[in-house]
Amino acid sequence: MANVLILGGGFGGVAAAEPLAAALSDDHQITLVSRNDQFLFYPALVRLAFGKCDIEDVSYDLREAMLDRRIRFVRGEVARIEPDEKRVRIAHGDFEGDINYDYLICALGRRLATERIPGFFEHAHHLLTAEAAMKFGEAAREFKEGHAVIGYCEGARLAVPVYETVFALARQLEESGQRRHTRITLISPEPPSSDLGGEEMARALHEALRKHGVEFLPDFPVNHVSANDVRTADGRRLDYD
Repeated sequence: MANVLILGGGFGGVAAAEPLAAALSDDHQITLVSRNDQFLFYPALVRLAFGKCDIEDVSYDLREAMLDRRIRFVRGEVARIEPDEKRVRIAHGDFEGDINYDYLICALGRRLATERIPGFFEHAHHLLTAEAAMKFGEAAREFKEGHAVIGYCEGARLAVPVYETVFALARQLEESGQRRHTRITLISPEPPSSDLGGEEMARALHEALRKHGVEFLPDFPVNHVSANDVRTADGRRLDYD
């Protein structure tokens, strides 16, 4: 019998665990370790924020789902990996201690560096969790007039949800008849033609932004967020409501 240990309960971990469980016999043990017991489908968080789906549509209970697939689930934080001894130290979860393995799949994913932007959590809405997405959705529904600034910081590497959010907010305001009372600015740390695949895609995006009356501000790498403005390292500021 082989012990297969999978670290991470996101796309990588789940996508590895399910086909392994289907391919291996009952003689083998598959264990999935995740810091969260809920799987979250991150690409749908914009739809969740704007009421196009429910929380049940974008998340499910990992423990229950893995049990149905003969996979042992352990909620915990990976504290240390010891490859020479073939064991992993687990902390802050179902138990604290070591799990031994014969085969290891490490799918822990990215670590967010939000601490690099002072004021990010205190003053900005974001789409990093389901709860934050729903909170942002409430704020978007209450937004009737003023200036909304939507964007991403240098090194974020994922601009798609930013454009999704901008278009969703513009359409929501257009449908409610409030668009003429609002101003929407999309800020990007990138040059004008480097978002989402080069100049041809940039032209199509900029034309779509223009049709929705959205201002586009490139080369604006935010490094600080205050209660009423965003700032760059070279001293530029942009006010928002």
